[in-house]
Amino acid sequence: DRVTAPSPYGWILANADSLLLSAAQVRTLSDASELLRERADSLQRSYAAELAAMAGKGDAQAIMDRVHAAQGNRPDSYKDYQLIGRVLTPIQRRLLPTFFANEVDAAMKRP
Repeated sequence: DRVTAPSPYGWILANADSLLLSAAQVRTLSDASELLRERADSLQRSYAAELAAMAGKGDAQAIMDRVHAAQGNRPDSYKDYQLIGRVLTPIQRRLLPTFFANEVDAAMKRP
């Protein structure tokens, strides 16, 4: 089963017409979205197996710590926002919702 994970690409692809994305931009962002989805699926399967192995061992806090870690943000999520910043034109970036634009701007300042 496929895991549904938050993706920074979803909103952009859903609003491709409003953002006037080119076919090449849509392709690039769609490919990146699929890679992110595949990584998320793989991580979730790994977490599920790890949690199943921990079940019944009596360490409820360790299990909950692992669940919270699995639900947390990926430490490299800024790379997705960097890609978005490189793919979109400055005008397209200005059309993003404020929160989204701030994430892209912050990511673009990172090395």
